[in-house]
Amino acid sequence: MDLSRFKQWLGKKSAPPDPEPAPGPEKTVSVNGVPLRAPLTFTGILPTLPGDQPEFQFEPLAYLALALTITPGAVAYDVGASYGVMSALMARLTGPLGQVHSFEANAGVLERARELSEVNGFSARTRFNNVCVGDRSGGFVEFYVVPGYSSVASTRNSEILKFHPEAELVRAPLVSLDDYAREHAHTPDVMKIDIEGSEFLALEGARRILQNRRPDLVIETHGLELLGIGGSVAELCESLDTYGYSFFDLTAGELVTAREYAERYAEPIAYLLASTRLEDPAFVAALKNRRRLIA
Repeated sequence: MDLSRFKQWLGKKSAPPDPEPAPGPEKTVSVNGVPLRAPLTFTGILPTLPGDQPEFQFEPLAYLALALTITPGAVAYDVGASYGVMSALMARLTGPLGQVHSFEANAGVLERARELSEVNGFSARTRFNNVCVGDRSGGFVEFYVVPGYSSVASTRNSEILKFHPEAELVRAPLVSLDDYAREHAHTPDVMKIDIEGSEFLALEGARRILQNRRPDLVIETHGLELLGIGGSVAELCESLDTYGYSFFDLTAGELVTAREYAERYAEPIAYLLASTRLEDPAFVAALKNRRRLIA
């Protein structure tokens, strides 16, 4: 990656600066070229701690799309927040007038996410929800929590036990994004979804949002895991196509049709931007140019 060029673009895209949080037992790290305060409890979670690595890239394809679509004052949903690193980056992009709503079924990592948000001064604009996002609200679902630094692999798919037999089975409250948005009166402008195979069910529970708002969607698709939880990449793409979305394959760096994306990534993990902004040639050109900065 040409990091200097990528950081130069990020600097131009950044929201207005926030007040500096009070000094404390943290370290300033650079994540995707964005300075964040990291509690020392993140040692081992962020590769910059406890060493002196000056910066690192975190989910650069997803962040690239978020940095292009989240504007100051926006409402953004982080579905699958894990340790809250992307939630913090999204809160930086929305600025003080925006809102980030974060969803995570793993209660343990969510505590770290809250801590990261607090030390960066984002608590007032970030709401954390210890829930599992699905196609409906009510009741509880089984969720497999992978302990330790591999917790990002936590999922509703029992197949995870083949790779992480130490995963703990818990029950997480189920909520749909439509019901959540109606209850809290914050319909998203942008949604990032990375929930290890539950992405189709999450979108099934967001039909009103998709129909009425058509937010920008940044999705990490998990083809094989989808099959074990509900839906498929093909069904996900077909559904979004009916709402008038266009598709950009962030992994390959090009516009694609719903069918093309589904055929490419029926099984592999990949990154998708679904957005009506892709109808704008200038937006697509900017997206392609900035995608080239990422190796």
